[in-house]
Amino acid sequence: MLTRNVVQIIGALFIMFYYSWRLTSVILSVVPVICIGAVVYGRQVRGLRKRFQDTLAKAAKTAEESISSVRTVRAFANEDKASDKYNEDITDSFGIGVKTALAAGGFFGAVSFLFQGAIVLVLWYGGTLVLDGHMTTGLLTTFMLYTLTTAMSIGVLSSVYGDLMQAVGASDRLFKLLDTLPQIEPDFDPTQSPQTKRKRTSSSVVTSYGALRTPSQRASATAAQNLHSQSAQSHAHATQRSYGDVEAPSTATVSTALRSARPAPATKTLGQGWGQISVPVMTSTRQQPHTRIRGHIEFRDVSFAYPSRSDVMVIDDVSLTVAQGSVVALVGPSGGGKSTIISLLERFYDPVQGQVLVDGVDIRTHHPHEYRRQLALVGQEPVLFATTINENIAYGVEGATQEEVIQAAMKVCVL
Repeated sequence: MLTRNVVQIIGALFIMFYYSWRLTSVILSVVPVICIGAVVYGRQVRGLRKRFQDTLAKAAKTAEESISSVRTVRAFANEDKASDKYNEDITDSFGIGVKTALAAGGFFGAVSFLFQGAIVLVLWYGGTLVLDGHMTTGLLTTFMLYTLTTAMSIGVLSSVYGDLMQAVGASDRLFKLLDTLPQIEPDFDPTQSPQTKRKRTSSSVVTSYGALRTPSQRASATAAQNLHSQSAQSHAHATQRSYGDVEAPSTATVSTALRSARPAPATKTLGQGWGQISVPVMTSTRQQPHTRIRGHIEFRDVSFAYPSRSDVMVIDDVSLTVAQGSVVALVGPSGGGKSTIISLLERFYDPVQGQVLVDGVDIRTHHPHEYRRQLALVGQEPVLFATTINENIAYGVEGATQEEVIQAAMKVCVL
């Protein structure tokens, strides 16, 4: 298609010059303006397309992270925040898409306007030549047909150019990844000291299991891994609850240190810029735990089966009591119902029969969000979200200050 339109333009211009170089000059007078506009448009749409891809990837990453870690998100009553973050990312992407569409509409509209104006000038000037006897009506008609052919071909080339600039903007990151030098050097010298090798590679971007990281990113990743490791070691020194063999009320975790009851606002705003809306916050007419939960837990004749296998009772007629401030370990084989008890306590599920009571109150009378805001949960595989360590520590706590984050980290020996 590209070759065909280029050949059509060259052939039509050659014939037009043959018939009348004056009228052809009128048509070509708009070409420099179109070329300048194409350069400006190309740069703009390339940047917009790159930003669009980045924001769309960010939104997809937010959705994937929230869905894959949905248990943690629900445990910290953070569904609204995760939804708001995704809405903000997708709204940003939508806004950039609108700007891209407006830029494309403006460019192609300007090209069409210039060519239509040039055609009007050709008709006016050609009509003058016909009246003066310098051109016949048939010759002017033939010239106009070639003019329309040239205009349509240039319009197609403009569209191809716009698509090309969008593709280049979307593939910029791919090109950068393809140009990245590998960590493994082909000229490896076994006699070289590790210190010298580290100096040579300290400024390069490296590849590790398909993930590209700069030195600063590796340092951040190492710090995150250390935080993960130290948090895992702190489980043995702090009373806690987990999904596995040892489960007990948590009294010394980061989440517990930051956890405090905060009233929810009456309304909130979703998104920003394009598509910003205000919606009411979900409320409940049932009892709300306005007073802080003390932690006396009781399972009273509880039976439960997962919805996917309703005929198999995971726990059947279980009764137990955990006094406030005590440490209790649930020990048993895999599939014995230890994690299920924690899930029922967190109210990820409701029992088929029986009651789960906290401080003598059935937890089903509490709003799930407000109830979970007063619980702390440490899973067998703690989740570290792809954000700063500060935000991971403050996860689920609205308005946590820097001082609160530091104090919480010190309490669990992270700092």
